[in-house]
Amino acid sequence: MSKDLTEALRRLTEEANAAAKPVEPMKNRAAAGAAKSAALNNNSKPASGGGIASPLVEANYAARTWHTEKVLVSTDGILALRIKPVKTVDFLDANSDAVQIEFKSPP
Repeated sequence: MSKDLTEALRRLTEEANAAAKPVEPMKNRAAAGAAKSAALNNNSKPASGGGIASPLVEANYAARTWHTEKVLVSTDGILALRIKPVKTVDFLDANSDAVQIEFKSPP
């Protein structure tokens, strides 16, 4: 029986090798031409100076929003920790402009 399997495997391998065509080499291509990015083509000036002025000061702790509560369990299952991750925090920058930082929900 093992001789039959060996022979069948040899025939399949030979058929696969005979059917496989050699891969053609890639054709030479010239380098891509220079192009100007539309993302960098911003001729308009930002309305407020284009940035956040340091320092950031939290406007109100009570205004924070939170993601749903998560329970983290240790790998051995002995310890469990309930956390409520921060979702958003509102700040005021040095120009008294509102800045909001939004955090992703942890996995």
